[in-house]
Amino acid sequence: MKKYIYVEHLDGHDHAYLSTEFYAVRARGNDDDQRYLYAMFHSAFVYNQVRGKTTGSSGRRRIDPDMFRSLLIPWPDGNMRKKIAVEVTHRRAEARRLRAEADALWDKAKTDLETALLGPESKHVKGAA
Repeated sequence: MKKYIYVEHLDGHDHAYLSTEFYAVRARGNDDDQRYLYAMFHSAFVYNQVRGKTTGSSGRRRIDPDMFRSLLIPWPDGNMRKKIAVEVTHRRAEARRLRAEADALWDKAKTDLETALLGPESKHVKGAA
């Protein structure tokens, strides 16, 4: 569960197509409310409402539409929603930064290993044995 994505922009497109397995959810408020809603879908409170109640027998389990409509989602005052949205935005940015840093370190480690194994003069051709 907890397979949610937050789309920050559609790269100039005014719409996106989804499989029938997915719901597109939009908060009625501003961008802060949308980020808040995303955070709530990851919260234990919302998760515990759907845990064990998904349908489908394959790895593509989903929330029944009636169950989805009946979810209880906390909705505190606007200032608290904004604080949570700012924190979610900060943590997502930090996660992206750390992921990019880890990818760069992994690439460097692979290059260093290839250099140690094949020597500094090798061309490090990908896929070469």
